[in-house]
Formats: sequence, C-alpha cells, structure tokens
Amino acid sequence: MLALHDNERVHGAYRKTWVVFATSGALALLFALAPLVLLVLTPVLSLPAAPVSAPLVTLVLMLWWWGVWTGAFFAFVNYYLDVFVITSERVIRIEQHGPFSRTIAELRLERVQDVTVEQHGILPTLLHYGNVRVQTAGEATAFVFRAIPHPIKVKEVVMEAHREALMRGPGPHAT
Repeated sequence: MLALHDNERVHGAYRKTWVVFATSGALALLFALAPLVLLVLTPVLSLPAAPVSAPLVTLVLMLWWWGVWTGAFFAFVNYYLDVFVITSERVIRIEQHGPFSRTIAELRLERVQDVTVEQHGILPTLLHYGNVRVQTAGEATAFVFRAIPHPIKVKEVVMEAHREALMRGPGPHAT
C-alpha cells in the first residue's frame, strides 16, 4: 500500500484508538436492536399497530438490518484504513473518507517545526488517547492525527525521527 524510498525505514504506524470504532459499533448495535425494541414496546405502550402483512414487515426489517450492518462495515473500513506512518524521511497520513475516497498526504521530516499533543476531557486522559498536531515550515496546514493511542509516545517518535533527519541532511527525495 505504501512505497518506501531507498534506505527509508518505518519508525511507526498508528491507527485511531479502539474507542473510535467502539462508539460506531455501539451505535450500530443500538440501531440494529431498535426494531426489536419497537416490536416489544408496541403492545406494552398500547400503540396502535397498523395492519401490515408479515412479508412486508420481514422485508422492511431485512432492509433496515442490511443498512445498519453496511454502515457498520463502512465504519470499520474507515477506522482500519486510517493510518498515520512515521518513517525516517517523512510523515504520511492516509485517511479513508468513504468506501471509494481516500486522501494520502505526506510531509518531509526536515520541515517539521512543532509537534503538539492535545488531550481534552476525562475519557481521553484516562484511556490515553488524543490528537497529535505536526506543524511545518510551509504554507500547508498542520497534520493532525486524531484520536491516536498514547499521543505523547507518538510525539516522541516524530521528534526523534525529525532529529535524525536533520542530522542526516536533505535526502535524494527532498523537494
């Protein structure tokens, strides 16, 4: 999926924390159980039940569940294919935006000026995840790695790779 340059090595590859996918999974489970809860609560709440045929109810339920599980699958694909890679020469962000939409961006380590860790709230602090913002010298906006596990360690990996890149000088692939 990712072609490395000659003598380039990977320092780390990171995905979003499991909390991101767990949230999507819990929402999918909630939507999957919603029709069953409605069927159980209809007689309890004395809601008027419309006279519909069993095949129609089965068709609607099957379409509903197909939509829920398709959405859950796409949420997993989006979670799994969002990857942030730190190599000896560059930082690469691969973001999946949908089933057929992806953005790949990279920046040279020599251009890194600042790396910031952001953890806002009790849940990110307790579960050790947060955002890592890599700011460059160029006009481009900062790279933000959202919901990364152990962001302080990721920051240290970026900074160490940056120091190594500065010691080595511009490589043959520098632009």
